[in-house]
Amino acid sequence: MEQITIGQIGLAVTFIVGLIAGITALTKNIKKWLSLAFKEDFDGLNKKIDKVQKRVDEVDLAHTKNYLVGFLSDLDQGREIDDIELERFWEQFQHYETIGGNSYIHRKVEQLKTEGKL
Repeated sequence: MEQITIGQIGLAVTFIVGLIAGITALTKNIKKWLSLAFKEDFDGLNKKIDKVQKRVDEVDLAHTKNYLVGFLSDLDQGREIDDIELERFWEQFQHYETIGGNSYIHRKVEQLKTEGKL
C-alpha cells in the first residue's frame, strides 16, 4: 500500500472545497437565472390574481349589501324575524363593516334601532 503524504491530503481537501464552492456558485447562478427568466411570467400572473381578488372583493361587498338591504326591508315592512335570522343579520352586518361598508345601510340600521324594530 502506498503512503499518503500531507501534500496529497492537502490537494484532496483543496479539490473538495473547490468542488463545493463551485456547486454553491452554480446553484446560486441557476436560481438567479431562473428567477429572471420567470419574472415576467410571474408578474403577469400576479397582476391577474390581483384583478381576480379585487373582483371577488367587489362581489362580496355587493352580495353583502343585497342581503342586508333585503333583510332590513323585510324587517321594516313588519315581517316576523326569528333569532337565527337576526343572528345571521348581525354577522353579515359586522362583515359589511369590516370590508368597508358604510352609508345608507348604517342609517337604516340606526333608524330601525330607534324605532325598536331591531
